[in-house]
Amino acid sequence: MINYKNHAKGSTLLSRRRCRVLKKNKAKIKEFKEKGKTIIFVSHDPTSIMEMCDEALYLDNGKIQIIGEPAMVASAYQHIADN
Repeated sequence: MINYKNHAKGSTLLSRRRCRVLKKNKAKIKEFKEKGKTIIFVSHDPTSIMEMCDEALYLDNGKIQIIGEPAMVASAYQHIADN
């Protein structure tokens, strides 16, 4: 069993190591979402973001650049990464 560290009521912060474990267990993420939990998922992988997130946020040097639908945010990230 993975111990999830609660940072705020109803939210869970997942470390990169825990994310690798959870990637193998998407059912657990679905369970969290069904319970109304907030999951903070940090990734540079647009595919994972689009699969696992309802909303996404793109940060650049610690500043929010865009918030919105995961495909839109992933597209903006990819565009910037390619240039």
